[in-house]
Amino acid sequence: MVAALLACAAAAGADPPIRYAQTITDINRVGLSVSNYGFIGNNFTSRSPSFEFPLGSGFEHMARAGLWVGARDVDAVPHVSTGIVDENQGTVAVNSTEWTPTGNAILKRSRIANSSVYSPDAISDQDFLCTFADEPARGPSGQQGEAHTPLDVEIRQSTFAFSLPAAEDFVVLRFEVTNRGQPLSDLYVGFYAQLVSGNKNAYGTWPPSATSGPGSWYYKVYADYDTTRRVYREHFCQQAPYPGSCNLAYCPPWVGLRLLATRPTPLSDKTVSFNWWSFSPGDTARQTDVQKYALLANGRHLDPRDCIPGGNCTRARP
Repeated sequence: MVAALLACAAAAGADPPIRYAQTITDINRVGLSVSNYGFIGNNFTSRSPSFEFPLGSGFEHMARAGLWVGARDVDAVPHVSTGIVDENQGTVAVNSTEWTPTGNAILKRSRIANSSVYSPDAISDQDFLCTFADEPARGPSGQQGEAHTPLDVEIRQSTFAFSLPAAEDFVVLRFEVTNRGQPLSDLYVGFYAQLVSGNKNAYGTWPPSATSGPGSWYYKVYADYDTTRRVYREHFCQQAPYPGSCNLAYCPPWVGLRLLATRPTPLSDKTVSFNWWSFSPGDTARQTDVQKYALLANGRHLDPRDCIPGGNCTRARP
């Protein structure tokens, strides 16, 4: 099973009631669960789409994902605020996220004139907008083994989806980071993702288990990373060797994540990192902010093909 982190450097920048909210994109062929607390996917807490493609097919491709933001404070000490770390399926994400909503809803709007949520400000056929921040400080919770020290940043998250045939196979996420506190330096924005494809229609119980349907959902991953295009992609693979023993027809789609752009300065001026590791909740190798920041900033491009489908990944811990 593979957990991955794609990160890049970025520029820094009366309260409503708080409500943790979640919704699902459904305007095109991608069913992606998004929240207003830095968590993407649904951790397989229900059969509703986590990252289902094509929507309605039962082909599920991601257990969980989430936003990481790291920076150095005025004393050059690194801190990282995370929406998710390695966590067991079926657990409640709000118990471990270090992000807190700064509003009480996810705003929905559309550029389609006859939509019930039409807005002239909409960018896509289905916009979802929300804000969240890394305040307040809190103690260890769930698999977050270290007390959380906020950076005092706020995130404006925008999700854009289009129904046009040329754009019906993807959803765009945009994260705008605003500094609300002390001066920060060397800021990085990362996206943690556990891509793991399978067919949820083959399971009589949910979350999937090793004793239900075709057995364990996990450890059946073929993945690679395209450094030039900044694309991490994954496909179901029953067992090595790839592709002959994969049984690719069981879950045919490829899925992927791509880092598109940064503003105000371009990606060409940024340090971009791609790290993967063996999924291991509670692993002390990635438990502290110092360790997490090192992953965000190391500039490494690791090859996930070193993880052999059908068995545990054996790459050494970072």
